[in-house]
Amino acid sequence: MANAIPFRVVRTDDFDVEPSFGHQVLRSADEWTRLWAAAPWQGFQPADRPAPLEIDWQRESVVVVVLLLPDDAHEARILSVQARGPAAEVHCAVERVHGAWLGVMTWQWQVIAIPRVEFDDMTLTVVKRS
Repeated sequence: MANAIPFRVVRTDDFDVEPSFGHQVLRSADEWTRLWAAAPWQGFQPADRPAPLEIDWQRESVVVVVLLLPDDAHEARILSVQARGPAAEVHCAVERVHGAWLGVMTWQWQVIAIPRVEFDDMTLTVVKRS
C-alpha cells in the first residue's frame, strides 16, 4: 500500500550535458555541498549551487530529481511522492509546454522538499509523456 508524501518544489534548472548523478535524497546541507563538489564536469563549484535556505534540515530532506527531456519545448513536473514500505517512488510527467522547437535534448533537475524520512531506496517513474 502506498502513502502520499507531501512535497514542494524548491528549484528547477537545466544541464547542457549528462550529469554524473541521478535522483538523490539529501538530508543535510553538507550532503548538498558534497553532491555539487563531485560534479566538476559541469563547471560548478559548491558555491555556485548553495544549499537551499528555505530547507529546515532538522525537519526536511530534499530529493534531487534528474530527467532527460527530448528538447527545450518540454519540461518535467513532479506529480507525487509515494512511500511504499522502506522505499519511495517519485512520479513525474514530461510535457510539451510551448512551441514546436525540437532542438537538443536537455537534462532537467528539480529539487523538492519532503518531510524528513529515511528510505532504503527511491525510484523515479515517468507516468505521463506528451
